[in-house]
Amino acid sequence: MQEKSKTETNNSDLQEIFNKHTDEQILEILKKREHYQPEAVDVAVKEAISRKLIHSEQDLFSPEFSPEPLKRKLIPEIHREKNKNRIRKSLGRSLLIAGVLPLIFGFVRYNSGQLFEGIGILVFGLTWMFLSAQIIRKGSKSVIHLLLGITFASLIYVGYLFADSKSVIFMDAFIIAVLYLLVFYGLFFVRKLVE
Repeated sequence: MQEKSKTETNNSDLQEIFNKHTDEQILEILKKREHYQPEAVDVAVKEAISRKLIHSEQDLFSPEFSPEPLKRKLIPEIHREKNKNRIRKSLGRSLLIAGVLPLIFGFVRYNSGQLFEGIGILVFGLTWMFLSAQIIRKGSKSVIHLLLGITFASLIYVGYLFADSKSVIFMDAFIIAVLYLLVFYGLFFVRKLVE
C-alpha cells in the first residue's frame, strides 16, 4: 500500500480547514494571497472554484482580487477573536510580571525605614498585579484605563525620585524610560484589542 506524501496530507488538512470557511473568508484569502503559502493559495483557489466564487484562476487577475498590501502600524490590527484573546492574555502576563518591580522596590523602601512610602509602593504593586490579572481573565476598558492612570502616577513619582537624586546615571534613566515605553505600548495594544 502506497503511503500519502506529506504534501497530499497537508493539502487534505487545508481542504478540511477551508471547507469550514465562509465564502467571505475564502475571498479574503484570495485577496491576500501574496501573504499565504503557495499550497494554501492553491487549495483556496480550488475551494473558490468549487463554490463558484470564481470561474478559474484567471479571475484572480481582475482588480477585485489585486493583492492588498500589508499595512505597517505601530499597533497591528488583529482580526481573529481567538488571536486577540491569546495576545491579550500574553500581554496581561507580561504586565503582571512587571508588577514584581514595584513590590521589590516597596520592600527595599520599607526595610530602609521609609515605612509609609514602602507601604504605598507595595500597595501600588499589588494593585497593579490585581488589575493585570483582570486583563488576563477578561480585558475591559475600565481596567486598562485604571492601569494607564496609575502608570502615569508612577511616572510622576519616578520623576520626583530622579529630581530629588543628587546624581542621575544615564543608564538608569535610559532603562526606566525603556520600561515605561514598553508598559505604555502594552497597555495601548491591549486597549486596542478590547475595543
